[in-house]
Amino acid sequence: MCDAEQLKNFMVVGVDMYSDSSKKGRSVGAFVASMNENLTSYYSNCGFQSTDEELQNNLCNFVIGIKAV
Repeated sequence: MCDAEQLKNFMVVGVDMYSDSSKKGRSVGAFVASMNENLTSYYSNCGFQSTDEELQNNLCNFVIGIKAV
């Protein structure tokens, strides 16, 4: 079990990608991250990309967005 001090600098991050077969050539990448030590405030972002593009190509843009919040 973790105590409050261990969770002070803890961040939960989720990343996913969705490709719709009816929209050939397009997919959506999504990113979400917790923003406080209680894990009750979140930052999220998503972006369209071509299906042959890796999600990690947009990951940098998603993470940079956290600094703006």
